[in-house]
Amino acid sequence: MAMNSFVKKAFIQLFISFLVLFYFCEPALSKQGISIEPQSPGSRILCQAKQILSSLKSTHYSHKTNVNESSGSYILDCSAFVCYILGCAAPGSIASVPVDPNHRQAQAKNFYDAFSNAPTVSAKDGWQRIIRLMDAEPGDLIAWRKDPVAQKGNTGHIVIVLEKPVEEKDGAIRIIALDSSRSGHAQDTRRKGTSGVGFGVMWFRVDQAGAPIALHWSNREKKPITVPIAIGRAMEISH
Repeated sequence: MAMNSFVKKAFIQLFISFLVLFYFCEPALSKQGISIEPQSPGSRILCQAKQILSSLKSTHYSHKTNVNESSGSYILDCSAFVCYILGCAAPGSIASVPVDPNHRQAQAKNFYDAFSNAPTVSAKDGWQRIIRLMDAEPGDLIAWRKDPVAQKGNTGHIVIVLEKPVEEKDGAIRIIALDSSRSGHAQDTRRKGTSGVGFGVMWFRVDQAGAPIALHWSNREKKPITVPIAIGRAMEISH
């Protein structure tokens, strides 16, 4: 089945973005002896995402993390996927995200709390909160938690923004989201019935201030899911 024009355009844009990221990633330039300014955490996050997607051979969603870079195998859930990328690209930022007792790493609700409590003007503990969804940049993260807060099991979800958000005619905000999930989004790279790492289209509804308040996972025609949502931008931690 042929891709529709939107999917083709999205893939072309992402392919071009990844080519640019591949060229401007610090390791690629350092091999050529070119000196550049240190990248922002957001750029490093996108570089790490590109490396994972380009080497991805097998993946599925699981709460038991098992990553083998050499074989391109990524078995993990949404928070473990983000923790893995941040550990490589923004270790200072991930180190400041709280971890619940009896857990080895941060969960979606922990990311939500970190983003919600971060300042909107200057960074604190490696994070800056972004209020308006349209102000989000590629490499930013969007986290939401269940309401009421889940004490066990899935606590919410977290995705990485791959492109600048786009406002649709009906006011919905479209983003291309990278994550590890049980099911794909709209126009997703994951085949139907599969899970794990991939990217696709999501839509969010925003309030009068432009802050996200609800989401469409994969079908914007269905009633949006209203949950607490926060946007975070990884920042350098000054010493």
